Amino acid sequence: MTPYSFTSFDHAAENVLKMVSGLMEVNTLFIAKNDEQDVEIVKSFNRDRVIIEAGFETEYEESY
Repeated sequence: MTPYSFTSFDHAAENVLKMVSGLMEVNTLFIAKNDEQDVEIVKSFNRDRVIIEAGFETEYEESY
């Protein structure tokens, strides 16, 4: 049994970003969907300034 209980993917993603942002001194973290054709940012965390926002989409070949 896991100590975490999530009601949705969004809830789990928010918690993952919150936990990782507390461990790493970075400005931006994100969770993305990648189907090798398109990349969609599902959730993002921006500490001091916005670099990327949830909902951003681009073609896979244009991402890096």
